[in-house]
Amino acid sequence: MKSNSLDTDKVNQNIRDDIQRYKPKHKFGQNFIFDEVILSNIVKACMIQKDEAILEIGSGPGTLTHELLLSGNQVVGIEIDDDLIGIARKNLVSHNNLTIIHEDILDLDISRLFKEGILNTSYIAVGNIPYYITQPILQKLLRLSPHPKKIILMTQKELANRIVGGKNKESFLSLLVQIYGKATKVFDLPANAFWPMPKVNSSLISITPNSDKLYSNEFIVELLSVIKIGFSAPRKQIHNVFKLSLDIEHTKLNNLLSDAGVNPTLRAQHIDLLTWIELTKLFKIKLPKILDELRKAYL
Repeated sequence: MKSNSLDTDKVNQNIRDDIQRYKPKHKFGQNFIFDEVILSNIVKACMIQKDEAILEIGSGPGTLTHELLLSGNQVVGIEIDDDLIGIARKNLVSHNNLTIIHEDILDLDISRLFKEGILNTSYIAVGNIPYYITQPILQKLLRLSPHPKKIILMTQKELANRIVGGKNKESFLSLLVQIYGKATKVFDLPANAFWPMPKVNSSLISITPNSDKLYSNEFIVELLSVIKIGFSAPRKQIHNVFKLSLDIEHTKLNNLLSDAGVNPTLRAQHIDLLTWIELTKLFKIKLPKILDELRKAYL
């Protein structure tokens, strides 16, 4: 149900008034956006299609939720703080396309939402999330079946840059995302766009998962196991990282890197996904016991 502009302005003001009386909980990393232009731009980045459901992670007091609801699409908000849920429900009560679930996103069985008809299989995920839970949230969403059509996340700028990656700027997170899809930065936001104001700037990123799965679950675990070891000492050259972390004879290691086309003096950030894939395949053929140990440690 869409509100008219007068109703919309009143709802936005009511949410602001309520949240100003609320004391943010530091343990949840709570920083809120009130600027309607910024909120509208986040919704635009979602590129919501007709009949697509929206999974909002950390729906909070309902500032972004309200903008999402104006699309007319079904919105499912996940929020851990019952005080904020109270604010959102009070001010968004007129919208019949909203469901709010009081739960930690990391504990939530999202597949249950499909079974119960709360969420349909064509959906996008969006959220303004604390940096310290970005990686587990990404892993959860990317591995999910069915996965979101798009993932839109506001997170710390430095972390956003790591997720987007690029030539000679890869990270464990950027490679993780590339296994499943493609990440781009949409825009940056200064710290003063939030209340309370954080100590760092933020960025909005957009991740589009691949329509088809390119690798088996088993190989993905093996691949991520090798990548994780590679980034265990990111400032060191890759041959030294493997020497420190793995029980591999020097000649075998050099031959392995050479066969994979890896310059041993490179650092992990300089190695692209295709090269990590080739390296993992060679581990599987030539060093299966070590790869199995890496896999068990990763899991």
